[in-house]
Amino acid sequence: MFARTAALRTATAILARTPAACAPAAVAARAFSLSAFRASVAATDSELVDVLAKELQFEKENTQPAMPSFLSEFLARKTFTVQDRPGDNEVVMAREFGNEKITVTFSIDDVANAQPIEDADGQPARDGDEVAYDFPVATVITVTKKTGADAGAITFQTIVEGGQLQITNVTFTDDPVLAVADTAEADYKRRGQYVGPVFDELDDNLAAAFHTYLEARGVTAELAEFIPEYVEFKEQNEYVRWLDRVKAFVSRA
Repeated sequence: MFARTAALRTATAILARTPAACAPAAVAARAFSLSAFRASVAATDSELVDVLAKELQFEKENTQPAMPSFLSEFLARKTFTVQDRPGDNEVVMAREFGNEKITVTFSIDDVANAQPIEDADGQPARDGDEVAYDFPVATVITVTKKTGADAGAITFQTIVEGGQLQITNVTFTDDPVLAVADTAEADYKRRGQYVGPVFDELDDNLAAAFHTYLEARGVTAELAEFIPEYVEFKEQNEYVRWLDRVKAFVSRA
């Protein structure tokens, strides 16, 4: 019995020592696996940074100057100011007109809807060596009065495309603050408003009078040509900014 007990103790001791004996090999395997993983991640990150850097360099070499001629010429006319914050997808233009303030708002997201322009033969038109594109830009024009909080506001929902401005709806808002407020709550409240009749179904004389009303306030064919051009300009600037910031983030240790 004593011999069996001693043998049992010996076997137990061997089993107890076995994991400890194997532990260094297991730790080494795990350490090797972790090192290989880290090396793989570092190589992947480095590859992404290299691609981003090449794309960034290419875009910078082909980007318009900070103040392209179309923009400097437009601003020189001093009809509208342009409020453009880097990182925002919306652009706000504004001007004073007597007792009124006219606000024009549009987004660069609409550039994603670009379609090739067709020539008289139905073939893609070209701008130099490249295919020419055009895209509709949803543009909101709001007219408010500077005096009289109860004056309300008129908002025109429009589409700008091909140097022309098409009105789709004319909405009247009792609260002028609500008409221009840039908050989720204000946007929710505006959605519940009557947006006005379908513009295309208005009497021709009334529709023409609304267009004349906007033209008198500087909303002209010139503005309709400027808006898509500015959308392309800003979208390119935002893309370059995005490349630069993503590259910096991936490069950071």
